[in-house]
Amino acid sequence: MSTIISFLTNIPEKLLDALTSTADTKSSAYGIPSKAFARGRLITWQSVMNVNPDAISLQLQGAINDVEAEYAVLDTSTSVTGEMRHVGPVNLRFLRVRQVSRTAGTSVTVTVMVA
Repeated sequence: MSTIISFLTNIPEKLLDALTSTADTKSSAYGIPSKAFARGRLITWQSVMNVNPDAISLQLQGAINDVEAEYAVLDTSTSVTGEMRHVGPVNLRFLRVRQVSRTAGTSVTVTVMVA
């Protein structure tokens, strides 16, 4: 399921909000307005942990169409203390975050901002 969201530049969107499961989990797709597709966009994504896990693997994924087979890994984070990362410019229409795995910790929140 995808949601196309009309947004002003640089307004953060939470893709994983206080995720408590430690299983392999994908967020809903975040739709970037099609007019942004041609220019390429800079993406900032930030992970925040409520209680630091022993290990974590997060992926920022993107696709032109919201089709499972088209999603590609744009960036990966394994920081157990959380971090802010920058990617781009990229030409795509959909973003999502995947928690590949997490050991311990109580929750993780991932916010994405498209410039």
